[in-house]
Amino acid sequence: MMHGVPQSETQEEPDRYPPLLRFHRFPLEMPYSERRLLLLVGDTLTLFGCAFLAQYWQRLLEPHMRHSDYQIWWLAILGVAWLLGAAINECYTLQRSQRRFNALRQVCVATIEAGLIYLVVFFLIGRPAILPVPSATTYPLFLKLNPPPRLLPVFFLLATLLLMTGWRLAYLDLLHSRLWRRRVLIVGAGRAGCALVEAIQRTRHDYEIVGFIDDDPAKQATRLQGVPVLGTHHELLQLVQTYQVSEVVLAITNDIDMGVWRVLMHCYEQGVCIHAMALVYEEALERIPIEHLGKKWFPDPLNRGLPTFYRACKRVVDITLALVGVVLLGALLIPVAPAIYLESRGPIFYEQERLGRGGKRFRLLKLRTMEPQAEQGGQVVWATAGDARVTRVGRLLRPTRLDELPQVLMVLKGDMSIVGPRPERPEFVRHLEEQIPFYRTRLSVKPGLTGWAQINYHYGSSIEDAATKLQYDLYYIKHRSMLLDLLIMLRTIHVMLALGGI
Repeated sequence: MMHGVPQSETQEEPDRYPPLLRFHRFPLEMPYSERRLLLLVGDTLTLFGCAFLAQYWQRLLEPHMRHSDYQIWWLAILGVAWLLGAAINECYTLQRSQRRFNALRQVCVATIEAGLIYLVVFFLIGRPAILPVPSATTYPLFLKLNPPPRLLPVFFLLATLLLMTGWRLAYLDLLHSRLWRRRVLIVGAGRAGCALVEAIQRTRHDYEIVGFIDDDPAKQATRLQGVPVLGTHHELLQLVQTYQVSEVVLAITNDIDMGVWRVLMHCYEQGVCIHAMALVYEEALERIPIEHLGKKWFPDPLNRGLPTFYRACKRVVDITLALVGVVLLGALLIPVAPAIYLESRGPIFYEQERLGRGGKRFRLLKLRTMEPQAEQGGQVVWATAGDARVTRVGRLLRPTRLDELPQVLMVLKGDMSIVGPRPERPEFVRHLEEQIPFYRTRLSVKPGLTGWAQINYHYGSSIEDAATKLQYDLYYIKHRSMLLDLLIMLRTIHVMLALGGI
């Protein structure tokens, strides 16, 4: 952590600074959201190209086939299916798609999933035996989903593999070029600064970290996380000119010394971008750095409230999906309930007290996956991976989270939502509130069946895991929207089908 050093008489801050960036050429500035939008627009245009190429191949290889308008709608279904598969596979999470191997793998998986989605749609609405094809005079054109030529979807998916791979590799070359690379100085070489360096080195290939600025004499001319400490804040403006820095990140969690603030403002006046460490870290890892926020952080949605439209839509979605879940639960209980009872005599369901919004206590219901006496003497114990208390039936239910399905009843009642932080036991909450800053913030929203932390982090079994999952929960609380909720639900289905657990 950077500590302000009292200025001596020989180290007075100059009143005025000369215009030093007159001939300095900064890289093109493109925020994270704009880079992701560029990727989405490029994918969409590439899919249009794939559709034209697929139709060209179709006419070339099967010239006797007559082109029909309904082919366009099947190609549109394939394109939407690809974009959906790309979103589920985190193709638009830049920190996970900035390496070539990951980008190629994501394109291949999204293409395969687009093909599977197409087969499902074709089975449901593309076969006249199931749904008779309406006439053009009765229904609009977009309902004329006659089966397409057999090779057209194959041509489209093949073109997608080729063109999308080329576009993605070109995008990575563009993103990593010097045209977009930003040279960064970090003010503060403490824990916050080092954590930021680690996050940037893992995810932000468009950043080039020049060095640290810190007023601690013991850190001068040293290297931390492989990054040199170049000087104190008195030399910041000169270092910006010498190293052609385009961005300064402030990694100080305590109050800022006025001398540091004055120099930062001079840099800002010269056109240098100034960012807080917490925002850069949040953008890089999509989680909130709770250890480096200071004492004054508060998520914006808690200050301004959420739109009534969002709250109403979320409740409608909760009730709709919960009713579907009740039907699935009834079907699941037919084989599972006897299996649970026969393996270990005891109740089919397991009840636990959990904390909901505002600390409200409610009873959470699950299918029992552990031995009846899993917690001897009422002692609360963390569940761990490979827990010996889990039954054989439980080992089948837990990876897919089907044991959580009875919680749709809590969603109908209003104690839970489909998406939100996972509800925790009161005993754990009391303990974790003392150990982890901002932990109480989780209780500002309804808990959920699934959440941002569940799809981004493994099963938690320690205080360290709880702290990391809280970072993801706070990110969700700050950015929650219907689009983010939809993305979480889609990724949850993907993880469950892959038996990855949540």
